[in-house]
Amino acid sequence: MICFEFERKLSNSFMARLKLRRISRNVALFTMVILLYILYSSEEEKRIDPVQGMNEHEPRLRELLVDDFWVPEKAFIKLHGSGGPGEMGNPVITSSEDSDKRNEAYRNYGFNQYVSDKISLNRTIPDTRPKEAVFSYRMLLKWIVFCCMQVRELREE
Repeated sequence: MICFEFERKLSNSFMARLKLRRISRNVALFTMVILLYILYSSEEEKRIDPVQGMNEHEPRLRELLVDDFWVPEKAFIKLHGSGGPGEMGNPVITSSEDSDKRNEAYRNYGFNQYVSDKISLNRTIPDTRPKEAVFSYRMLLKWIVFCCMQVRELREE
């Protein structure tokens, strides 16, 4: 009986030591990752500006923007022009002669079908999203790198 108690105490202290070793190793790794992140994120601002330290003989690459790519809607806007009824969320103003058509369409369909037919389907509307809803690509890249490092650590264990 004394032998079993001794083995149990020995195994408990061994498990506690393993837990302590694992915890200290994980804390050290986490601290190193945070320090590396801080170190490289502060240097990133120096590397982002392509004009500093750039050789004047090298050709400069310009940024590609979404507006630079051709889409069929741009050709439609060039053909038909912008500034039509309902453009940028502006209200459609109807004349007093159209009031009979407007009222009849409202009775038949339950909404102002006459004005709805006048509004272009390819109109532009203002962006009403708050600034917080716009997502930064650089922030996404930092999270992906951090998650990959965590997955790699989990696989090593």
